[in-house]
Amino acid sequence: MKKQFKLLGAAVIMGVALSSCETDGPVDESEAGDLKIAYNGLIKPTDNSIVLKWNEAVSKVVDNKMPAPPEARIYAMVMLAMHDALNNIVPLYETYALKQGLLSVLQFKGS
Repeated sequence: MKKQFKLLGAAVIMGVALSSCETDGPVDESEAGDLKIAYNGLIKPTDNSIVLKWNEAVSKVVDNKMPAPPEARIYAMVMLAMHDALNNIVPLYETYALKQGLLSVLQFKGS
């Protein structure tokens, strides 16, 4: 029963994460005289409202009766995922979760 509840919770979190993604409209390349200008038109600056929306979505999914350590771990995983996702749009900072995942894959293949 607990395993099914965990799977349902994971499915809900994935559904919330996927439904929060927005698509931008196509850029009219005839208005952009340069390919660089057209490419920069696809990258819209992000603001903190997206992070606040994800925080609100996670807080709705997390049970109030859950102990503090697992709840903190869930928030930490979501925050790292948001950081890496937003940082991959325009890389300014070092990634956290993505780099660790690549290292573990490389170590697994090496053994």
